[in-house]
Amino acid sequence: MTKCEQRITELKDIIPEISVTEAHTMQQANAIIIDVRTLEEHNEKHIKNCIYLGRDFLEFKIEKHILNPDQVIIAACGGGLRSLFAAESLTKLGYNKVYNMAGGFRAWEVAKLPTE
Repeated sequence: MTKCEQRITELKDIIPEISVTEAHTMQQANAIIIDVRTLEEHNEKHIKNCIYLGRDFLEFKIEKHILNPDQVIIAACGGGLRSLFAAESLTKLGYNKVYNMAGGFRAWEVAKLPTE
């Protein structure tokens, strides 16, 4: 197992993962989905009503969008791994209700959930 694979396993033990259907339900109840993919990926197609905060500047820009540390936040990427690291960063910044969306945007599309 590589160090990266080992770290992913560790993060999956501490960052709660939810399915895309759970993420969609939570979004409808005011959770915020943050798209941490590249801007190119986001511009091509993205989850409806998500906030784009690319992984590269997430920590620097999150407070411009979310101040409440108790806001429910769902991190999403293409397949669920970049968002896992993003979710870890958000928890380290003091956000208390952070989830990783398992399967990422690809799983969201397979489930035929709303995109734009």
